Amino acid sequence: MYLFWTDTETTGLDAKVNSLWQIGGALYKDNEVIAEFEGTMCPPKECVIEDRALEVGGITRADLTSFGTQDELYTKFMDWILPFRNKLGKLTIAGWNVGFDKPFIEQFFTRVAGGTAFSQLFYHYTVDPYALARILQIEDAFKCRYGDRPINLKLGALAHWLKIDTSKCKMHSALSDAHLAKQVYTKLKTDFIYTIKGLPKSESSYPPECL
Repeated sequence: MYLFWTDTETTGLDAKVNSLWQIGGALYKDNEVIAEFEGTMCPPKECVIEDRALEVGGITRADLTSFGTQDELYTKFMDWILPFRNKLGKLTIAGWNVGFDKPFIEQFFTRVAGGTAFSQLFYHYTVDPYALARILQIEDAFKCRYGDRPINLKLGALAHWLKIDTSKCKMHSALSDAHLAKQVYTKLKTDFIYTIKGLPKSESSYPPECL
């Protein structure tokens, strides 16, 4: 099965007024990486830029001005993905909490190429390991607390709990996060679905900070 695992870095949380500034992704066939893409752009002037969002991505407003235009990124992305679209047909988007990223990608396509450009490349449905983790009630097994607040189900924290090596991952880098989301998805399937083991029972299954 072919899936386009993707992630974005954005200038805020609202795709209607904010913009992506980085998109990364990898086309997988099952567990094999077929091709990778990563690109950046300077958001158009009408888009709102929030400093807190840039801090998360580790960049500044000055960094944004050094990137190319959205038209240039769109051309680069289409040159990369169209051969796969022409060979395989429409592709399925996958990613961690991809319901956040998808509207930003759709808006990016719409701003450059119009309202149907996105739907000509991708199906409307997605694959999301975050949603799978919620269905499996991983949060109930996570048991991590900082003071009185339970930890949010974050990609890096779940990867650590699943004993995935993240030493070479660059968190909040779109391509790296896309690959990590794929690893988490595979691990959730093999540990909790295919083997039908259920959730870990022993406290030894939890990382030290959760005990």
